[in-house]
Amino acid sequence: MRRDKVGLRLGIAITLAMAGGLAWAEPPSSTDDLKAEKQVQADLQKDSDLEDNTIDVWISHGVATLTGTVDTRAERAKAARITRAEGVARVDNQLKVGSKKATGTAPDEAVTADVSAQYQRDDTLRHTDIGVTTTSGVVTLDGNVQSEDERQRAIDIARRSTGVKQVEDKLQVIEASPPPLGVVPK
Repeated sequence: MRRDKVGLRLGIAITLAMAGGLAWAEPPSSTDDLKAEKQVQADLQKDSDLEDNTIDVWISHGVATLTGTVDTRAERAKAARITRAEGVARVDNQLKVGSKKATGTAPDEAVTADVSAQYQRDDTLRHTDIGVTTTSGVVTLDGNVQSEDERQRAIDIARRSTGVKQVEDKLQVIEASPPPLGVVPK
């Protein structure tokens, strides 16, 4: 009888230890995702077959989403391989095959104007002071925003804009300070 109780206790202890170990295995942080995202984007830009394509990478909880356009199926597969090489758990490859060279790309000034206009039409970003510059389809965002949500929204809008190959994020999140005591905000 004593042996049964010890075995039962040992079985319960092992089960709890295993469950605790699973709880300790946390998903990658957003900082890890951002680092991986930047590394994958740099690796894609360095590749001679992929450098002239429009490929955007977004990584969340170890899952990479590839969007944009490549010239061939082989380039589509190569982009996924490069992405997996950075330790990404899964790749959602939404790349379309079809050359943008045939349709042409938007001039940098038009891309800058389009992204800026979208910010002015957006209720969340209208009040922000985000600088937008474009060089060879690479949009650079700089300035200050009041929250991580505003920063992410600005990046997402830029990424989805026509003619954007890549987005360089130089935005600073600076939370608004509360008004001084005795001052009632309008």
